[in-house]
Amino acid sequence: MMKKDSPFQGKKNALKKQKIYELLQREIQLSTQELLAAINADLKWGMTVNELGNLLARTKQFEKIGFSEHYGRHGRRYRVCVWGLNYE
Repeated sequence: MMKKDSPFQGKKNALKKQKIYELLQREIQLSTQELLAAINADLKWGMTVNELGNLLARTKQFEKIGFSEHYGRHGRRYRVCVWGLNYE
């Protein structure tokens, strides 16, 4: 449920933005994959990776902190963005 004093109230994707905001308040910083798993576990319809990336990049309350490197099968390396809250 949306809080009355939410900065996202009445905006497109407000519930999704509020969930991400609450997750980042609790965990300080999370990767895109961790956020995606948490959002898809909580919401009925969930999100795709592209939707989440666009939402995070275009919302001024969130900022990209850096990257996290992971190694998949066969030694293949991939980078994932790490996100946090923008307090400015």
